[in-house]
Amino acid sequence: MANDLLAEFPGRNGFSAQNLWLMCQFFKEYTDKPKLQSLVGEISWAKNLLIMARCKGEPEATIRKFRIVQTEANQQYDQFAEKYRNGKNANPEKRGK
Repeated sequence: MANDLLAEFPGRNGFSAQNLWLMCQFFKEYTDKPKLQSLVGEISWAKNLLIMARCKGEPEATIRKFRIVQTEANQQYDQFAEKYRNGKNANPEKRGK
């Protein structure tokens, strides 16, 4: 099947046999959990694989924790970016030149 997909979608990657098995596992894990589906969509594929590998049977709490951490990281980045845009983190030596 992986080879068929690669032939059907040339130039695309991610269709290895291992990834196809992981996609099936992902589907089986979340198909009957509609409340989690929106949360799962906010988390990267790599983080979802980590959750599935380490949290057999109880991914809900872990997904919520990842979402909280991700939100906090985004807020910290936004604060940093705002300071940078306002010149608060600019190098004083470079400002004068």
